[in-house]
Amino acid sequence: MVKNKYSVVLVDQHPVACAGLAALINHSCDFEVCAMALTRTDCFRCMQTTDPDLIVLEIAIGDMDGFELIRHFNRMLPNARILIFSSLDEQEYATRVYRAGARG
Repeated sequence: MVKNKYSVVLVDQHPVACAGLAALINHSCDFEVCAMALTRTDCFRCMQTTDPDLIVLEIAIGDMDGFELIRHFNRMLPNARILIFSSLDEQEYATRVYRAGARG
């Protein structure tokens, strides 16, 4: 029996971090990275060309407002879950991403 994997889009401005996270995710039995977005343009392309189960988003991204991206992803890909990872260590960010629509 073939088990379908959950599709994942990674959003981070650092290509090495994306590649490393993709390797970890793709090594799992249940998840597979279907796209990586390093820029704002990449993000909007992903919104139009993929239908992921999960979006893993670095909230502090250079040319993008991560909070606005969460709102865009929720509008364009309403079935996708959004998981935030970040080096920011402040409760304020956790509250803001939750209010924007992220759930992880």
